[in-house]
Amino acid sequence: MKHDIKSLKESSDFLMMVIDNMTSALFIVDSDIRVRDFNDSFQAVFNKPEEKIIGELCGNALGCFFAVDEDSFCGQTSHCTTCRIRDYLLKIFDKKEPTYRKKIVRKFWIQEKYLKKCFQFSVIPVHFDGELMSLVIVDDVTEIENQRYELSKLNALKNKFLGMAAHDLRNPISVIMNNSELLLMSQNNLDEEDVEILHDIHKSTKRMSKLIADLLDVSVIESGSFKLAKSDNNLNDLLCECVENQKLKADKKSILLKTSLTELEETLFDRNHIGQVIDNIIDNAIKYSPHNTTVTISSFSDDTTFGFSITDEGPGFTDDDKVKMFREFQRLSAKPTGEEKSTGLGLMIVKNIVDGHSGRISVESEYGSGATITVSLPKNSEESANG
Repeated sequence: MKHDIKSLKESSDFLMMVIDNMTSALFIVDSDIRVRDFNDSFQAVFNKPEEKIIGELCGNALGCFFAVDEDSFCGQTSHCTTCRIRDYLLKIFDKKEPTYRKKIVRKFWIQEKYLKKCFQFSVIPVHFDGELMSLVIVDDVTEIENQRYELSKLNALKNKFLGMAAHDLRNPISVIMNNSELLLMSQNNLDEEDVEILHDIHKSTKRMSKLIADLLDVSVIESGSFKLAKSDNNLNDLLCECVENQKLKADKKSILLKTSLTELEETLFDRNHIGQVIDNIIDNAIKYSPHNTTVTISSFSDDTTFGFSITDEGPGFTDDDKVKMFREFQRLSAKPTGEEKSTGLGLMIVKNIVDGHSGRISVESEYGSGATITVSLPKNSEESANG
């Protein structure tokens, strides 16, 4: 059987059958940029009879808008000096340099009318009839690109709506949260049931406020308008401030926040956003760690990078968790140990902030044995300063 398959593969009839049944349009161009051969898919895509393909200059055979509109030959139109297709072909004969999967959006004369098409081209050197020629592979990806464009418009509309809705909700939610907090601080005239209701209101509005803040961050990130405001700061000072902010939450679960900081100089980064990263990671470490455990916050520095690591004694991450943990609206396998809630957006925001600093975030964890999340940032450099 293997011998029969090998013989079949070496058969020219088999090769022609494969080529003619490929969904990609294939054609061969000689050094004069004339078409020497093509497959059936080429005719299906460009809708031309054989006599208007074989021996024709490439642009004329393809129905190039400029060749048809100017009633001219390929190589002589106003566009030829900047034509990317022609450039790809000439590179084969000048340097034997192939080109792979380049997209071109342009009008072509197809089916007796101009159609705007998005074609993906690959151009490869081949020897045909003893000559060096170009094998051109063309895929019509117009429909895919149109769908992608429509999806991008819908995504932009979704982000705009999310941003507007979250922005409009933020103020009334803050009012409810602050007033409920004030009432809880002066609860002398309230009975036990009223106090419990106020606690529920405050807890719910606080959680909603966090969700709104995350949604605003996501809408800014996905709209492409996410900006950093970098200045010289000391990371150790920021780490200590964030630890202090999280201390009350940790104390409620008897979790020790331990710091192990190396000496750091002032370095360029966005203090507010890196503070958001630190707060989020420490908050998660507390949220998913059992009572009476330790969360360790450490800093480090070398010649080119600086950063911090946060290590907990929680359940750790599965391999599946590691794959999806930085995507939006993801819930991981671990469950909060104190009935805390999660939006599924925090780590996605964290990853985008770190990426904005040209930094790197990594996770070391064996499931059941805690986790260490490390954020490394480049030291003051032109790349780091461009955020």
